[in-house]
Amino acid sequence: MRTAKNSVSSAMMDMCNGPMARNIIRFAIPLMISRLTQLLFNAADIIVVSNFCGEDALAAVGSTTSLINLLLNLLVGMSTATNILAARHLGEGRFDKVSKLAHTSVLISLSSGIFFAILGILISRPALVLMKSPENVIDLSTLYLRIYCMGIPASIVYNFGAALLNAKGDTKKPLYIISVSGVINFLLNLFFVTVLKMSVDGVAYATIISQYISAARIINCLVKDESPVHIDIKKLKLYKEHVADILKIGIPSGLQGMVFSFSNMTVQSSVNYFGKDVMAAYAATNSIQGFLYTVCNASTTLHSLLQVRMSVRVSGTE
Repeated sequence: MRTAKNSVSSAMMDMCNGPMARNIIRFAIPLMISRLTQLLFNAADIIVVSNFCGEDALAAVGSTTSLINLLLNLLVGMSTATNILAARHLGEGRFDKVSKLAHTSVLISLSSGIFFAILGILISRPALVLMKSPENVIDLSTLYLRIYCMGIPASIVYNFGAALLNAKGDTKKPLYIISVSGVINFLLNLFFVTVLKMSVDGVAYATIISQYISAARIINCLVKDESPVHIDIKKLKLYKEHVADILKIGIPSGLQGMVFSFSNMTVQSSVNYFGKDVMAAYAATNSIQGFLYTVCNASTTLHSLLQVRMSVRVSGTE
């Protein structure tokens, strides 16, 4: 029979000892692929609508990307804070803090996700008007964006859950989950559009269904996990000290991403001025640009691994 200590150690990847290069490869490659796979959700929508729904639908879906990212980036920054803090506490051996942080993170992801979903639904059309979305596209854009916003809670829960698993060195489970959800998203896109003859509403529903599937699976992984990031649904609670830590690290990180998204919204507003044909072309090329940007910034995925090793070395010298 395994002791609690052995159970914990076997459920975690040992990123604190051994050859650095091997640990980096085992940790980073699945995480990089996961980030690229997440981009396929929007890319799948664009591929399907461009082939089956016409230029109006393609322009509508593409014109919402920068606004969606603006809503999501603050929350994704908060999940980055969860990843950093969990990795630090794991490296220092403070498993009680990890458990409290994990339960706090899940509640933050749920509550903030619901808030931003409601906010996104309310500001969708006014924001698109400010971005000079053409009259022949704005109705489709608003419909897609409002449906998509309904999936924000699931998207944020997945990102927070993946951050906790990544912190203990498990980057494979999030990759499996997002890969399966990506396949489901693409198949549902085809079903809703080609079989049920839906338009942008079909690809939006396909996206949020696959997002809720990934959220449910990541929570299930955390519930079954044997390491300190284990979640007990009945014990979910906000711990003030961890809320403060997440906000302290997460808000600056999120605001940085929001500034980048705001600049993209400015570009999109200029593109919208030229009409649906240019909007459709920009949507297609912007999807490819997202993959290139993610590849160029792949080095940031090593941060958690380095954080763990640094924490252990610092704590070991005290």
